Amino acid sequence: YSIQGIPRESLPLEAPTFLTFAWETFIVIAFVDFALYWMHRSFHQGFLYNQYHSVHHGYHDTVALHSMCAHMVEIYSALSILFLVPRVLYKVIGVHPFVVYFAPFILTAHSALEHCGYDDYLESVSGGIVSGSKMHMVHHQLSQYNFGFYTYLWDYLFGTMMSYDDMVKKIDAR
Repeated sequence: YSIQGIPRESLPLEAPTFLTFAWETFIVIAFVDFALYWMHRSFHQGFLYNQYHSVHHGYHDTVALHSMCAHMVEIYSALSILFLVPRVLYKVIGVHPFVVYFAPFILTAHSALEHCGYDDYLESVSGGIVSGSKMHMVHHQLSQYNFGFYTYLWDYLFGTMMSYDDMVKKIDAR
């Protein structure tokens, strides 16, 4: 058998230490999030939006089931990134196979939580870096902002961040 395509005989006998696991999981999430940020942002352009991503944006409310409501092209694109990036990092820098297996599980669970319609704990504890449903609602209301899947780090760095309060002001001004 294999884990994410890593053959059984290549699997180490020992689990990573907690610090190794935490650090490598952070690295995998950062790389996956970066790739998904740009994929998501590109799906907001012309043809890609009209043909594919508009399916997801047909839902303005953020509820858990809507996290999976998307066109198949977008789903396969995101899943390819979600599963291939950890595998590439395993090959290139040698992240532990357990991280390769575990990171997509964490990220998929987060995607459902982000669409649940309440301001989840991780967003407030992280100071707005880890994405949550409140900030993701901004994206569903004003779709040119908040493209981050798991964090808003890339939105901060590339100027696409908008706070919930700023969204309310902008909508009220209309």
